[in-house]
Amino acid sequence: MRILGSTLESAGEEASRRPLGAVGILLSLVIASLPFLVSLWLITVHLGADARAYAPQWSDEIYNWHQVATFRVAGFDGGYYTVNEEPSPLAFSRFYTHGPAYPAFFGTLGRIVGWQINSAPIVGATLTGLALLFFIWVSRPDRTQLLLLGLAVLTFWPMHLYMATDMRLSFFDAMAIVFAALFYRTIKDPDTTSRRFLIGFALLVGLATLSKLTWSFLFIPLLLHMRHRTSLSILQSLGLAAVLILCAFGIHSQLAAPYPNFASELLGTFRISLVRGFSLLFDHAWLSLGNFVDPSHHTLWLMIRIQIVISLVWAGTLLAKSPLDGSGGREGSLILAGSGLLLVMTVLLYDVFGWRDFRLFAPVLLLSMLVFIAQRRYLILGLLLAINVLAAPSFLGAYSGLFSSIRYEPQTTEVRAFADEIAPVVKFEANTDGWQNTILAPLGIATNRKMLGVPAGIGISWFEFPPRLAAIKSRYLLLDARSRSALGRRPGLRYIKATALGDLYVNHAGEEKRDTSP
Repeated sequence: MRILGSTLESAGEEASRRPLGAVGILLSLVIASLPFLVSLWLITVHLGADARAYAPQWSDEIYNWHQVATFRVAGFDGGYYTVNEEPSPLAFSRFYTHGPAYPAFFGTLGRIVGWQINSAPIVGATLTGLALLFFIWVSRPDRTQLLLLGLAVLTFWPMHLYMATDMRLSFFDAMAIVFAALFYRTIKDPDTTSRRFLIGFALLVGLATLSKLTWSFLFIPLLLHMRHRTSLSILQSLGLAAVLILCAFGIHSQLAAPYPNFASELLGTFRISLVRGFSLLFDHAWLSLGNFVDPSHHTLWLMIRIQIVISLVWAGTLLAKSPLDGSGGREGSLILAGSGLLLVMTVLLYDVFGWRDFRLFAPVLLLSMLVFIAQRRYLILGLLLAINVLAAPSFLGAYSGLFSSIRYEPQTTEVRAFADEIAPVVKFEANTDGWQNTILAPLGIATNRKMLGVPAGIGISWFEFPPRLAAIKSRYLLLDARSRSALGRRPGLRYIKATALGDLYVNHAGEEKRDTSP
């Protein structure tokens, strides 16, 4: 942390010699406030809702919020967040498929400022605002650049769609803004950056990959920008970056609980047959490419896909016209590595539908736009901003519908009622086995909003098909009718009571073994 702090300080040393002036400082403060102010306006004026009534709505939000709450009270000693009770290979990491970085970071902040049901949007807007101030401090924009920065933030719809949620996008947007500032330094004049800056920047990218794996692609432009400082050739820089990317993927796979997605299905298929594996990969890529250009998709999905392609074309043009060691070449390598590799990975291994690719592309697009502002690329920036403005009606419609829905309907009473129902039985116990602090439930129950009432420190694990469960390890179970008929008579399970979400059981199987284990 000391090195990282020194890196951020070093990033602003040269910029601090060029004061912004009173007007610039005022504009900077307004721009940094935009994430919070726009979100507040959308909730209170556009929706006519009470911002204080916010509560997580989607399954990922419920898991994100609860994992933070658990880390806040228990650190790494809470219960397990898993699918089918399959934890991460590293025993100390008991968190879900995205790993422990996000819960640890927000949980640590929660110990300082508290963590309530409506905390995540406030923390997200604050982090984004601070990141914008950091970008301004490092890049020292003139008045024209500040106005363009304000317009970019004001019309960056992914930021505002997800700001008032418990999704992780606000955190990634803040990261993207910080990376844009640091890469501005390496694009502008990498030879004046200190070794301390280089080491700290690399460590920061490494830490970022623990929460979002695709940040590891930024190792490529970082090493290319700094290759003269490290005495590496282009091929050596690319080779070292590839090693670091593979290490990042390997480390993340050891920290995160397994999840049944296409990547895991593909890996399993390749183990059986190379031909079937390549056939599955080709079919998935073909489907993804078709979805990528499907004109019937939501306007906002098409908007961000078009903007990503425009940015990549621009980056390719820069590389064609500028040497790799020039400012244009460094800018192009950053965008091609950050956005281009992400696009390829998404088509091959992820999903291009719903809001999934939209969330993935948003942070790297934001990073590119801020680099364009810092580099005074007004033509490409103007085109991207024009697309934003044209998509404004679609943004407002999406915000009023899917993204607000029941998010601001007061439901804390139901959450508290459920918490009171299970409180006499389900209790967090420090200094015990993690499964003793875990509640197991079918997917439909585990992702219900009432699960916010499960005590902090108790992990939430889910299953979809009861026969896939071997010996049940979790101390507590919440079962619906279907899972009760399949699991309710397993040895060691004792029925306790009916609750608003399902029947509550306590698992006594293996209790004696757990009590006598060291």
